[in-house]
Amino acid sequence: MKATKAQASIEILFGIGMIGLIFIALIFAYFDRKSALDNLDIDVKLMDTCFSVSNAINSAFINGEQTNITINSDFDITINGPYKTVSVVEGEEIVNCNILVYNNTINLAGANYFTISKGAIKVLKSGDFVVLQNI
Repeated sequence: MKATKAQASIEILFGIGMIGLIFIALIFAYFDRKSALDNLDIDVKLMDTCFSVSNAINSAFINGEQTNITINSDFDITINGPYKTVSVVEGEEIVNCNILVYNNTINLAGANYFTISKGAIKVLKSGDFVVLQNI
């Protein structure tokens, strides 16, 4: 009779151990998914900023001379005029989008490749150029 009780105790300990292992596996899965969702949130914010800048540049071209557009950015932005791309960077995350213009008239003080710091950005069409600058 005592042997039966000892056998039941070992089975109960084994069951509790298995439940503990399943619980630990669920915790690891939760943190893995949470990390992926946090990265997705950053990517969405970067894409939003990238498209905002690209759209502001395109709008300046479309709306013509002395168009003045102000946008806000929480990230540093790099413009590559010859390749017509906007890059937004946060840590190791990088998002690129295109500027839909027909020529290489994206310029800042004669430069075709430049970086704008986060904050308020003014996009201005002046002559044949679209000028971007921090406010």
